[in-house]
Amino acid sequence: MTGYEAYCLFSSLKMHFTMEKYDFFKYRGKFKNSIQKYENRHDQTLFQRLGKKQNTQGLILSNILQDDSIWVSDCLTEKAKKIHLEWEKTQQSLEYSYKKDLGRFQENFNDNFTLSENKNYPFIIDLLNQNKIKIETIIIIDRMTNFLKVIDLKIKERIFWPKLYMKILKYSPFIEIDTRIYKNVTVDTFS
Repeated sequence: MTGYEAYCLFSSLKMHFTMEKYDFFKYRGKFKNSIQKYENRHDQTLFQRLGKKQNTQGLILSNILQDDSIWVSDCLTEKAKKIHLEWEKTQQSLEYSYKKDLGRFQENFNDNFTLSENKNYPFIIDLLNQNKIKIETIIIIDRMTNFLKVIDLKIKERIFWPKLYMKILKYSPFIEIDTRIYKNVTVDTFS
């Protein structure tokens, strides 16, 4: 991948996660930018180095999920490499990770989505906020139950939640799963 291609990929992924109206999939990673604008940048060598990385998209995506304010230099650090390796590990063992996360849920499946008056979030979102479950688990369960739209209407906190909600929705199209498999895993766990 050329430096310009890495620049376009990085910029479009970053826009996808930070701009409500930009959709990486709808626009196929394209945005208004010329090679001339890229050539006037002072950080071209960083994008060239980024373009030489294996699975550049995964590297950028995994690090933007950790911090959407990152810049290209952040993707070239050892920390970024570790974040990417952990993300790849989750992707390769998604079913195992999902089963492990379900083990942290309350015994009654529906109780995990209930919002009590003295709490800001349902238990499932608390688990995510505490890094006890993966964001992929939230996405998988939402594909099966469509619970995010329901709890979004119930959550009154409007500082942290809207950003997290957008992040989950924006990340969802990157996760390709067979929902039948995960439905069976969920039923087996909670029956």
